[in-house]
Amino acid sequence: MPTLKNVEVLVFMRKKNIPLQKKQLILRHVYLCIKWSTLEYWRQSLAVLVQERNLLSFMHMEEAWRMKRKIVKLYLLNVPSRMQRAGIPCPTVVLLKKHILVMSFIGHDQVPAPKLKEVKLSSEEMKEAYYQTLHLMQQLYNECTLVHADLSEYNMLWHAGKVWLIDVSQSVEPTHPHGLEFLFRDCRNVSQFFQKGGVKEALSERELFNAVSGLNISADNEADFLAEIEALEKMNEDHVQKNGRKAASFLKDDGGPPVLHDE
Repeated sequence: MPTLKNVEVLVFMRKKNIPLQKKQLILRHVYLCIKWSTLEYWRQSLAVLVQERNLLSFMHMEEAWRMKRKIVKLYLLNVPSRMQRAGIPCPTVVLLKKHILVMSFIGHDQVPAPKLKEVKLSSEEMKEAYYQTLHLMQQLYNECTLVHADLSEYNMLWHAGKVWLIDVSQSVEPTHPHGLEFLFRDCRNVSQFFQKGGVKEALSERELFNAVSGLNISADNEADFLAEIEALEKMNEDHVQKNGRKAASFLKDDGGPPVLHDE
């Protein structure tokens, strides 16, 4: 298991202008985000940042083992870069060294911004936070081509009147074998949180899924809804096996939902 002893980076949260040991640089007010794999050891061929409650199934483990660390590193750097280009409030990457990811500090006067789960918001602020979250999810899906895959009140901060998205290392593209299922789970978490928070305008998880993805699945119950999601994922998987590449999008050229039939 990785420890701070073998990392030549010391981050001081409560002090300013203290140089790092063995490094001629200074980092101010940053979070040290350490995540390690549920697997015992990844060796040097792969450094994948995952959580203990790993959202990725690693169904294609053989391919994953062949991946170069450099590719994984580029992906981890690419995710926040995509989000920043889209104007999504999120921490920036300060340093990525092996399994250690250092992100910029979000907060004020050395006090970290609270999670949505922790902060006390007025009814108007809660409504504003909901609409911001809806817009951020749409941006993430449509502009960044990403699904957070672990979105909840625990992974959103409230800072300067804005919702900030954090913990995006496990994000996947919508064409991931389980990307749409992850999106539906994100929608369920978001809908349940804001509905419990008294936001009457909060959409149900199925309505939110359609609003974010634009797929307009019209199933009457959750079981049928999930069945259609799985059918879309299977359609994309078949496309990959047949053509050797991922489908660019689940949406048709005219922006409408895909037709569920064999090619």
